[in-house]
Amino acid sequence: MITKNPFKIGDKVKLKHDVLGRHSKSIPAHAGYTTDDFKWRDTLDKLNGKVGVIKRLFDQSKHINVDFNGQVIGIDYTELEPYPAPSDTSLKLTEIAKRTGLIK
Repeated sequence: MITKNPFKIGDKVKLKHDVLGRHSKSIPAHAGYTTDDFKWRDTLDKLNGKVGVIKRLFDQSKHINVDFNGQVIGIDYTELEPYPAPSDTSLKLTEIAKRTGLIK
């Protein structure tokens, strides 16, 4: 059973911070990296930390298309996190409210 996709078209996202580690663990040690595996790892490394926009969702699938400033990749939504991260936003808003005297 597939969990409901938490994103919608137009949402801003970033790759999860540990996406490269999970990618390397997905390759069986006895099999080794193929040329395609190296290319995908390099793509993830290049896009890590950058903000992308969701362009397409697929029904009954974890896969979505994300546009990172012209480079569109297909990836599982489980490898993405919203941007800005919810905890970052609430922390910044709390900080601003304290500085302006709205809360103590």
